[in-house]
Amino acid sequence: LKPYQAEALDTLRRFLEDARIAGPAASYEKLAAEPELAARLGRYAGDYAPLKGLPETPHVCLRLPTGGGKTLLAAHAVAVARRAWVDRDHPLVLWLAPTATLRRQTAEALKNPRHPCRRALDAAFAGRVRVFDIADFAQLRPHDLRGRCCVVVGTIQTLRVKDTDGRKVYAHHEDMEAHFAALPAADAAAAPGLERLENGRVKFSFANLLHLQRPLMIVDEAHNAVTGLTREMQERVNPCAVIEFTATPRKGSNVLFNATASELKREAMIKLPVVLAEHDAWEGAVTAAVAARAALAAAAKGEREYVRPVALFQAQPKNREVTVAALKQHLIEVERVPEEKIAVATGAQRELDGIDLFDPDCPVEHVVTVEALKEGWDCSFAYVFCSVSRIGSATDVEQLLGRVLRMPYAERRADAALNKAHAFVCEPTFGAAAKALTDRLVGMGFEEDEAEDAIERGQPSLDGDGGLFRPGGDGDRAEAQGPASPAGRGEAFAVPRLMSEVQEELELADTDVFMESHDWSLAGHPFRPDASEFEILETARGFEIDVDGDRVVYRQTGAEPQFMLDVDVEGWTPQNLVLWLDREVRAIDIDQGDLIAWLSGFVNHLTAACGLPPAALMRARFLLARKAKGRIAAIRREERAKVYQQRLFAPEARPRVSFDHAFAFRAGMYADERRYRGRWRPNRHFLGADAVPAFDGADDGEEVQCAQALDALPGVTFWIRNVARHPESFRLPLAEGWFYPDFVARLADGRILVVEYKGAHLAEGADTAEKRAVGELWERESGGRGLFLVAEKTVAGKDAHGQLAAKVGVVERARGIEP
Repeated sequence: LKPYQAEALDTLRRFLEDARIAGPAASYEKLAAEPELAARLGRYAGDYAPLKGLPETPHVCLRLPTGGGKTLLAAHAVAVARRAWVDRDHPLVLWLAPTATLRRQTAEALKNPRHPCRRALDAAFAGRVRVFDIADFAQLRPHDLRGRCCVVVGTIQTLRVKDTDGRKVYAHHEDMEAHFAALPAADAAAAPGLERLENGRVKFSFANLLHLQRPLMIVDEAHNAVTGLTREMQERVNPCAVIEFTATPRKGSNVLFNATASELKREAMIKLPVVLAEHDAWEGAVTAAVAARAALAAAAKGEREYVRPVALFQAQPKNREVTVAALKQHLIEVERVPEEKIAVATGAQRELDGIDLFDPDCPVEHVVTVEALKEGWDCSFAYVFCSVSRIGSATDVEQLLGRVLRMPYAERRADAALNKAHAFVCEPTFGAAAKALTDRLVGMGFEEDEAEDAIERGQPSLDGDGGLFRPGGDGDRAEAQGPASPAGRGEAFAVPRLMSEVQEELELADTDVFMESHDWSLAGHPFRPDASEFEILETARGFEIDVDGDRVVYRQTGAEPQFMLDVDVEGWTPQNLVLWLDREVRAIDIDQGDLIAWLSGFVNHLTAACGLPPAALMRARFLLARKAKGRIAAIRREERAKVYQQRLFAPEARPRVSFDHAFAFRAGMYADERRYRGRWRPNRHFLGADAVPAFDGADDGEEVQCAQALDALPGVTFWIRNVARHPESFRLPLAEGWFYPDFVARLADGRILVVEYKGAHLAEGADTAEKRAVGELWERESGGRGLFLVAEKTVAGKDAHGQLAAKVGVVERARGIEP
């Protein structure tokens, strides 16, 4: 998984785990209040909107722009939800797609054992997975539900109806009787919410089976699903949780995570920027598109992996001039494209059916369509998009453009031209295409400033000088930073790293590296929870578990017979519970023998000292796993904090600051990042005034004011906005993760000034104290060549400029130099 995908899943896990204790609304609002997540959510943040009729059912949306890997993320989300919320070894999953085409595509992917989505499910459930098209629900058997994760793929429209008569999923099917064998057939009180026949007996319908089993609901492209009728459908289905995935969420979607187009580009998921060439006549656009595809194909021959660039042509509808037939004829007769290299994909002509465009023997290089490729077609070899209609008015441009954004193999290509998408359009007014294309990208899930940054103007350049388009042919967009910027002039800007001696070797100061040589074990941290941490109480209709003082209530669903908590079930033994927990909480940094011994002590304490029967613990095994994982995570944090102190701050520690091991800022390094678009124009930014990465907060907020003070500070040669969590940014180690200071500057005398800005509400927190400590350590070990400052809005009557000046001036006077 890419980092943003892993972060999305971790956020989902935390939400569901907290929802188990506090409820979905409180869990959502707690997470959304976290500063980093609040900044990520941006305009998508809002109050939690519960599902109508299902207020305790978690309902959240993960937002990813087109090309972000929503389907793969959804497959991984099944395992996350199973552990954090569903509390079943083998859940039933209802996976809803917006159209029949995407339903078939998704079902095929999930059935294919080599597809990444199916591999994710197989890894989570040890291969015990069955996938059904919703049309084949009658093949689902009770033993499948008991022993396998069953995924039923359907469309929203299949279930979303006002009148259920005549709908197969709502109809009575005698061959489904086995699923309802445990129910008192005519007792409505025993199974509330189920549809019944005229004689009062429960319908043996697939919809009733869903209601009884409470499936996990995965909704793809959820913006197509939000209607009052959908909410009514959800009450019929009675899901245990609803997780939506979309690029364009609607209001009330409870957006929990928001990935950016910049992150997708940084992780080589999509081709950006889109190089846009405008033409007065459609013939010129087609000619340029054909030439560009040929140039890209020549560039692709140097790639390690096979890539065959494909061009997509959007023709005009039947009643217009440049129809599919006319465009194909033009490609053959004027552009001299062999007919076997052209495929037509329309409702009537489906020449791509059964064709594997990734096959090296496939001849297709040009695809002509009107709108038939708008869904269910994700060939990442598509590089060139050409529309012979005005894109400001043409329909379905968004989906077609999305087809050329996906990066082959999700890896950056060696040739810069192959990291970009290429669009050729016909627009009579200069600039209209860029505006229209920006609007289209916004409609695909890009933020407005991301969409503006994602478009690069260019004209075909096929002269063999190494660039496909101008400007930006070298791939690093250095021109955008201006020839007068320090980066554009080739100025060196290096910052020494904080190092530490580990086993007599000088290593980058990194707590992960420290942990590799740190001898620790779970044996020294036994876990013996008392009643305040974990307690099970039997109730009339189920049982309650008290976790850390918050009571979690488990209720009988009606699908399962009620057992007394102390009644043993075959296989429910302490030893088997230990083995089950071992599979759930296993981690690569813990020896399995150490883990099993630790878990055995944990379970033995609960059965012997606390008197809890094994059957009760087995029913509560998912919460037990959560408690065990939480305790192990706390132990790991304790050990990380210990080794972090030992390696960097203890008397025996041997930290070093090394200019031989330095971070180097360079031109183009932040080309994937959103840019600052405020009115202020800095004079000394390393990348130039037009390439300053966006600041946290408003364009005229406190962080910008600190940057202005730094830009105006005498003695600063140049400075840079150091982007947090960027792989090429300067960073310092923390016990957990990394610290990315906000600004780094080079002074005229060669010293490096590192500045972290903190608002008043953050300046005295534990997080800031840890950052301050490691920053000051870096300064001490730099031998006078580095300065570190935590700047605030006001300190001892000094504003940010005064604090910066005092920091530089005090050190300079100490060295006998006037500031």
